[in-house]
Amino acid sequence: CPLSCLFPFPWVSWIFCWVCRTAEYCIDDMMYQTRNVSVTCFLSQRVLGTAGPKKAKKAAATTGKSPRFYPADDVKRPLPSRKSNKNAPYIRPSITPGTVLILLAGRFRGKRVVCLKALESGLILVTGPYKVNGVPLRRVNQAYVIATSTKIDVSGADVASID
Repeated sequence: CPLSCLFPFPWVSWIFCWVCRTAEYCIDDMMYQTRNVSVTCFLSQRVLGTAGPKKAKKAAATTGKSPRFYPADDVKRPLPSRKSNKNAPYIRPSITPGTVLILLAGRFRGKRVVCLKALESGLILVTGPYKVNGVPLRRVNQAYVIATSTKIDVSGADVASID
């Protein structure tokens, strides 16, 4: 029986062996987990002197002694990011500020809107204007618009603060 080593009395292990095999494995697993917990607790309190790396650091700072806990591996530094040189997104040449666009998807599909500017993310800032056809300032993907040949002068609109 796999449990015979855990119990000093042979009749106890015999009783456990009498249960079905699934229960036997469950009991064995339970005993293994409890043994592991006790060994971990013993190691953290007796061998290391404190419960872990954070408490070891705090104890070393207060007592002035060198810590008993040292990390096994060197601290890994994050790798340099490869995302630093982003290229500006491609905007269709037919979509310029002042172009009248037709929205193809979303709540305002079928509405004609005016392009105000192309954002850094590759989206397009459009508006109805809201007073004319109820379309507020919206960011739209250029894949979901049709550009028309109609142009409107939007030089008076201040959209520098919108990004």
